[in-house]
This record gives sequence, structure tokens and C-alpha cells, in this order.
Amino acid sequence: MAIPAIRSVKLIQPGYVWQRLDPCLENYTIISAINYAEIPEQYRHRVQIRTSDGIDSGVIPLPLLAKERIILKFEPASGSDASLLGDTSLYRLLDAGGTSWYVGYYMWGYWMSGPTYAYVIPKLIIGNETVAEGYVTRLGSWQTLIFNFSYADRWLQDYKGYLVGDMLSITLSPAYEPPERYKEEGRIIRKMYESYNVTQNISIYDEMVGQTIYTTGIAYYVASDVSSKHFQKYFYTKEYNPITRADYVHRGIRYWEVWSGYWGFYDVYANYRPGAIMHDHRVNIIMSYSQIGNYNSNIAYNLISGFVGSAWEAGSIAEMFNMSGVSTSYILYYAANHSIPVYFINKTNLDKYLPKLKIPDWLKEEIRNEVLSGYNVMIPDRYVTIGQWTGIGWAVIDPHSGLGAWLLLGGIGENTTLNVNDIMILGGSGTSSMNISQEIKEFIQEHRETILTICKYAFWIGLIILFVVTIYYMWILYTALIEGMLSAALAELLGSWHVAFMAEGITFFAATVCLHYLGASIPPP
Repeated sequence: MAIPAIRSVKLIQPGYVWQRLDPCLENYTIISAINYAEIPEQYRHRVQIRTSDGIDSGVIPLPLLAKERIILKFEPASGSDASLLGDTSLYRLLDAGGTSWYVGYYMWGYWMSGPTYAYVIPKLIIGNETVAEGYVTRLGSWQTLIFNFSYADRWLQDYKGYLVGDMLSITLSPAYEPPERYKEEGRIIRKMYESYNVTQNISIYDEMVGQTIYTTGIAYYVASDVSSKHFQKYFYTKEYNPITRADYVHRGIRYWEVWSGYWGFYDVYANYRPGAIMHDHRVNIIMSYSQIGNYNSNIAYNLISGFVGSAWEAGSIAEMFNMSGVSTSYILYYAANHSIPVYFINKTNLDKYLPKLKIPDWLKEEIRNEVLSGYNVMIPDRYVTIGQWTGIGWAVIDPHSGLGAWLLLGGIGENTTLNVNDIMILGGSGTSSMNISQEIKEFIQEHRETILTICKYAFWIGLIILFVVTIYYMWILYTALIEGMLSAALAELLGSWHVAFMAEGITFFAATVCLHYLGASIPPP
């Protein structure tokens, strides 16, 4: 598929500046190089983005998307839809507080008047070009994004649910993101903000919102990569991603209907309102190995890196927006510091702890299935409320590798029902609804100070690490005691006792580096 905004495959020339693509291979020699266009099609890394409401990007070679902003947005389907809503930009409308309208009168299963719904068109924008449009779709309906990506000659797939009327950024990052990337993207936000103030152009406004959520993904990668770089050093572990990473950030909306009446007679009202920024680092296939052959060190590295990555899903939101963020790591830390029990569940204690969880039955069943599949689960025993956000976060961990999934379920205001048929499982979320234009203004005016907030998260990230590692190794000891293998457990603990004590020092060291590279590298406006 040809994309006008992006250079042709034939124009991609090899620079012959070679990086080690696989750090597991320490001794090799490059004997030849070819143009990218000469690589057999089945071995190129490619992506395809489709949605249930008709978007199809076609198959795109990954190098064409390097440093490109990928945005899924919506526009009113007609002038009458724009008039009903009150603005031709859905996102400027949200920043003004959203809107409500009368849908119609419903009696005994039939609409006696109406229904009057707003309809929109989805558009996929790569760079500055619209590369695909979908079907006319009802505002507030539930849709699915299907992200296909190749790994050598294999195709993998990820599904992402969203509400129509939201805006999504898909941030692709093939490799390490240097702090300079954040500076570059922040400058683009500033230019768009200044341009919109002069022109009041709607398309620039939407671009500015898209650039802001895209930069949130970049902020996550920069912070996470700086942390991982130093964890690898101190745990003598190497990590790499065999395929590109993909990060989703939502603008965040709430849509709900109010049915007023009784006995089958209802007046129906629709509400389209701003929500919280939502963050989800979904596609992240990690390969790692111990440089000194210590498998326990590798497990500890994977475990800690996962919890730190989860923490940055909240930290990147705090970085970009003037609000606190929540993620699995933060919720576990919050619960432990507010006398809320946190359970570490595996097969041996599943029947003991699962009934104690004050969560819906469908979620209990999800946890049961994970545990019976061999994973361990860390979860608070109830929902928590932080700011306007209510929900729960839990970690699903493979005890043999330390790798896992860090899941978040919840929302603000009317999005706190958490029903199985209308859920959005995330990695991080803001804790209040937001006006992005105001957040951008503050981001620009306080650029130096704002950039440092992500590093301030290092303090509680250090506490999270200590909490997680302590729980993990105490559980090893407890399980071994029950199984009569105390001597073996003590030997294992003595062989890895340094992990918990090193964690806090490593975190604060990483924070110092973060302050230096992130804070000092960005000049005041």
C-alpha cells in the first residue's frame, strides 16, 4: 500500500551503521549488506491496523513507520451531526466539557420519537496523511482495534477495545528510545499550540491532541528504557525486543445514556463527556538472559522490570498531565499503605484466598483460570478509589521466568460499573477527566518542572520494588516450609538475598540518571 506521507520502500538506503540486533550473539561478523527492498517479503517486519468499524491500513513495512505518529480519530459524519453535538471537532468539544442531548421517547420496546443519535466517521492518520476511513458509526458504541504485526515470517495479533469518539495513538518503538526523542516531540506540541492560537484551525487542534497522546507514549518509552538500561547493568542481564513494541494511549471519553421513567415508558438522554487519559503498553515481547549465567538473577530482573514498567504507565501520565496516574504497581503499593490486604495467589492457596476477594464473580473466574494455568497472581482484596478513579489492578506472573502481565480495570465517574460485557483492561490511567488544551498550556509554560515529575515517581517505585521482591522471596520461603524443603529454600534465598537490598539503591541511581538526562536536556521555553 502506498502512503503519500511516508517515503517509498525503494528510497530506504542502508546506512551501514550497524547495531547489535541480538545481544545474545556476542561474536559475529557482518559479511554483506543488502537494500531493504531486496529482503524477501516474508522476512520483513510489517504491521496492519484494522478496526471493527471498517478501518484497514493494508500491510505496511515497519521501516516506513519509524518515528511516525499513528492516530485513530473520529469526525462528525455530517453537518447535522456536527450541529447536534455543537462542534466540528469532537476533541475541542470534549475540552469544553462535552455535551448531552435528548435521544427520544421509548415505550414498551418501541421508539415513539427518535432515536436521535450522533454519527461519526473513523479515520486512521499516519504522519499527516489520512490513510484509511471506516464506516459511519454511532458515537459511543463499542468497537475493536485489531493490530497485526509480523515476527520474521510469523503473524501475531493483538485486540484492543475502545469507545467510538475516543482518540487513540499507537506508538511503535522498535528499539531503545533516547531522552532526546521526548524533547523532539515536546517541541512539536509547542509549535502546534502556537499555530492553533493564531489560526483557530480545527485540524490543527485535532493534530495537537493527537501529538500530545503520542508524546505520552514516547515519555513512557524514554523513562522505561532509562530504567531498564541501568537494571540490566546491575543485574548483569541483557534484554532486547525481537519485534517492535506497540503502546496505546487513549484521549479518554465517557458515554452513557440515562433512561428516565418507569413501567416501560422512558425519556432517553445521551451524554458524551471527557474521560481520563488511558495508557496501555500491550505489545511488548521481551527476551533477556543473564550475562553471568545466574538464572535467579534473570528472574528477578524480569520481575522487577515488569513492575517498574507498570509504574511508568502511571508515571508517564503524571509527566504529561497535571494529575496523578494509577497502574497495577501503584495500586498494589497504595493498597499495602492503606491497610488493604494484598494476596499472592497460586495453586496451593487458591481456594483459601479467592473467596476473600471482594470483586465480581467473572473476575474471580479469570483469576482462577490464570492460577490453574500455572501463573501466580498478586491482587488487592477490593476495589480502590484514587481521585475520581475507581477500580482494581492485578499482576499475573510466570514464576519460572518472572515475566507477566500487569492489568488495570476501572474508570472515572459513570465508568465504574466494571461489567464483564463493557470493560476496558488497561495498563495505566489518569485519575480525573481532563481538558487537554489546558494541560498542553501548562505543559508548555512549565516544561522544565513538568519533565521532572516522572523522576519523582522513582521514590515510590523504589518502595514498590522492595514490596514486590519481599513478597516474592517470603513466598518462596513460606512454600518451602510447608513442603518440607526449608534448607533448599534458604539456600536459594541466601543466593539472592542481595536483590531486595540492591533494588532501592538501583532505583534511586536510575532516578539520578533520569533527572540528569531528562531534566537537564530540556531547556525552558
